[in-house]
Amino acid sequence: MQGTKLRFPGQKSDVSDAHLKDGQYRRIEITVIVIGLMGIAMIPVVRARTHSMDTGEPVRLPVTQFQRLLLSSRFIIGDENAAFNVVEFFDYECPPCRLLGPRVIDIVNSSKGKASLAIQNFPLNMHPHARALAKIASVLGGSEFEKFHSDALKLTGTDLDVLEAKWGEKLTISNKFWKLDANKKLEEANLAASHVQVDSTPSLFLIDRRKGIVYKCSTLGALEKAISKV
Repeated sequence: MQGTKLRFPGQKSDVSDAHLKDGQYRRIEITVIVIGLMGIAMIPVVRARTHSMDTGEPVRLPVTQFQRLLLSSRFIIGDENAAFNVVEFFDYECPPCRLLGPRVIDIVNSSKGKASLAIQNFPLNMHPHARALAKIASVLGGSEFEKFHSDALKLTGTDLDVLEAKWGEKLTISNKFWKLDANKKLEEANLAASHVQVDSTPSLFLIDRRKGIVYKCSTLGALEKAISKV
């Protein structure tokens, strides 16, 4: 617009921008104030959600979602029909998963048989071997799964390439369609993750099968607190 100048705070208005009426400035000021108040109002909401997860407060889910959380899980400790199930969304190349895994096992063992531990394979795209390892793990059972799981947690880099090739060849000999089965199970795991809003690993849940309540736990302390409640 011809004759209009930018005005800095404290600078006096001149004739060239006199056509900007006081009402326009008032509308701008009101808009800024409203946006600011909306931002302030959101802060307690964010804090409340974070607090709820950190303290392991129960999150009630519909029965269908509760069942999906256990679908395609691999139980590695305890009876899958135990009253309480700890479910960990897990990535074989996730450093926190490797670090915290033994501590999660200790917590489950300290429940004295009340809880079992299950793994949901949830490979992250940033990890080059994670998806291939998750596929293999999803179709193995019993002692084979335990052996693979133990080896995968110890190895890194090119050693993981060797592990993938070894188990991939072995599975192909016994079932040439194993990758189709594996893809289906990973899809089921992703569906379960979406229902409980998982987007990172490790993500921990404690399921009370008797009451249909799921405790979403963002820390080991939250998991311990949730187990102590049941």
